[in-house]
Amino acid sequence: MLRRIALTVGGMMLGVAVAAAYVQTVDPVEYENRNLTLHEALILAWSRGDVAGIREAADQLISREPGGPGAADAKLLLAFTEETLPAARDRLTTVRREYPGTVWEREALLSEARLHLLWNEPALALVKLQAAEAVAAPPNEQSRVIIDPAEIAERLVSLYLSQGMLSGAGPILDEYRDRTLPSARRIRFLYLEAVWHARNNRPDDAERILNDLLVKYPGAELAGDAQDLLREIGRYSLPAGDLSNLPATLPLE
Repeated sequence: MLRRIALTVGGMMLGVAVAAAYVQTVDPVEYENRNLTLHEALILAWSRGDVAGIREAADQLISREPGGPGAADAKLLLAFTEETLPAARDRLTTVRREYPGTVWEREALLSEARLHLLWNEPALALVKLQAAEAVAAPPNEQSRVIIDPAEIAERLVSLYLSQGMLSGAGPILDEYRDRTLPSARRIRFLYLEAVWHARNNRPDDAERILNDLLVKYPGAELAGDAQDLLREIGRYSLPAGDLSNLPATLPLE
């Protein structure tokens, strides 16, 4: 259950939850003897899935700062308050048309990719991910809504593997193999690549990746899963064995 607090904003009550935040130049609101802002409150509400809080802060930001970054973030996050996929898509399409070639167009595309994943539409999610990465947003633009493309790619690979769509997962793994990623995400990609090799009847490649993972990241969260997968590969690597239906756990789903 979400823990909600009361924020007085111009005489109105805004329910938000506690999270890290930023400061913008809009009228402050008081919370635990600290000054927050509408933009700050918007991100706080989003971080906890507080639909009422998002709507309240977004409406006020759009009316007070119609041309500012807070209003752009507000329009973007209002998509997450919709109850249907078409309605959310409509909001994100509006953001893309209103802010072409900006960080908000990129984040809207990534948001659409995430929605397609939730609706089990990997092909459409991939199209949106590729479109987002093609947006050359100016480096000085700042949005508080940051969706990591690698997160979308990781979830997309996991979904493809869970559906047995190996041809869909392969190109994404190739694309992200040489990218600079935080160690936790690199570990997850390595594990997914090992699963991909195993299900493609390439146990040697899968074992190599898993052993490298265990050597380089011995205390990793997925170390136990990597060891389990190694045991499964050994069990199924018999004469005439078929690893295409390997019952490997996908802990990333």
